[in-house]
Amino acid sequence: MANTPPMNGPDDPIEPEPSGWREPDPPPEIPQTLRETPASARPKPDSPRTSWGETAKAWAVAFDFIVTILAGAALGWAGATWIGGPLALWVMGGLGLGFAMALTRIIRQTLKAERAEAQRAKGGGHPSR
Repeated sequence: MANTPPMNGPDDPIEPEPSGWREPDPPPEIPQTLRETPASARPKPDSPRTSWGETAKAWAVAFDFIVTILAGAALGWAGATWIGGPLALWVMGGLGLGFAMALTRIIRQTLKAERAEAQRAKGGGHPSR
């Protein structure tokens, strides 16, 4: 043990570089077309920005969709608890009912919003329903 040379010390010989080793190539130059933002990603100057109100309406529709589906599942669970029967069958039926009701609600809300937008585009007042 006393005759072993120190490892990683100042007296260690430096190993020569392998014969096939060379400096790595520099990274390729990025073309100018890739540096520019495409026109489709830039906002158009004549298009109105989305307001926070429109964003809130979109979140409300999404939240309504989820809650309606969960309410259907809860009705299925309640049916299995009160009436009896296989829980999975009742809950799956409730989920199906909730999903169908959620789609119906979204379609009605979308049609109502489209009618209101068409009424505003014509220059009319607030749509009656």
